[in-house]
Amino acid sequence: MEHSDSSIDLRQKLSNSDIIDAAVNLEMGQTMYQNDTFVVGSQITPYKKVQQALLELEARQHGYVELQYKHKLCTNSRKKLERELEREKNRPDSDELEVERIEIEWEKAKYDESLFEKKYLTYEREISEFCDMVRNHMDENKSIEYYRITQEDEDRQYWITRMAKQAAVDVHNCGRIGSGNLDSILNMPAEDQLTAIQGAVEHATMLTAGVEKMAQQLLPEVRKVIEGSFQNYSVPKLMAEISKDIEPKKLKSSVTLELKSPVEKQVLTTLPNEKIRLQSPNKS
Repeated sequence: MEHSDSSIDLRQKLSNSDIIDAAVNLEMGQTMYQNDTFVVGSQITPYKKVQQALLELEARQHGYVELQYKHKLCTNSRKKLERELEREKNRPDSDELEVERIEIEWEKAKYDESLFEKKYLTYEREISEFCDMVRNHMDENKSIEYYRITQEDEDRQYWITRMAKQAAVDVHNCGRIGSGNLDSILNMPAEDQLTAIQGAVEHATMLTAGVEKMAQQLLPEVRKVIEGSFQNYSVPKLMAEISKDIEPKKLKSSVTLELKSPVEKQVLTTLPNEKIRLQSPNKS
């Protein structure tokens, strides 16, 4: 990270050319956090996370190969223009305007060729990161072949967990399961319906308890705002620091909803040491 003297305003040293150069060379692509949290992480179960990472890898690998072909064609076009330019210049009746046209096209081809390097770096970085995600989410006792092939039991577990999560959001926000999610749950076998609904209710209840607990902890600060003067009031920042004291307990249930938000982590520190299940306690 770049550190600077607080007495020097680096913004004043920036020219328009510096800013434009930064824009042209801006690092592209999706971040590791974005992909691991919202792309791969959205798949809930480890099996599906690995499969999603593999799907993303497939798309980027195809894109990388296509980019190589386009780069080769661009280089080929530039070389043809160089040959054409040389021939035109050496002709007895050489046309200056034709030479100028070829030179302009050559400059454009050269510029297009220079853009490929940045695109290569983006593809290579994301491919490497998705490979890391595959390793991180794989079961150490299962080979990559296990994840390449569709596993019906894993798929069933994923859909039960996913429907439970979506229904839990409905219950937390509206007090009941929405018609769309309920319709999907009712299409499932009876045993899976029970598992999904029970998991949804349990998770929504704990999530609500966590929100209420955090609200209670904020009451003293709220009172200060209400009782204080308007001049001393400042708009709260959206990016508040998460307390380092929050240490969520590890969940050991075979089918669980991952708790990632500060609200979910907070409630785990205030409730008994219980498992959050998305299945009936009577089920294995």
